[in-house]
Amino acid sequence: MPVLPQQDIADLLNIDAALPIIEKRTRGHLHDDTVFEYSRNYFTTNDYKFKLIAKRQRP
Repeated sequence: MPVLPQQDIADLLNIDAALPIIEKRTRGHLHDDTVFEYSRNYFTTNDYKFKLIAKRQRP
């Protein structure tokens, strides 16, 4: 999702805090739905392009 970065994130990315970035959050789940992994990644909008691919699940 597009967000305005906090100042510490903007500093790490070497960008102005007024420039929107993409924040991606990911969770890994075990078979019983327990979360075992969580990550948060930030991408500058000038350096990356994202493509959403959605597939319909068949019953």
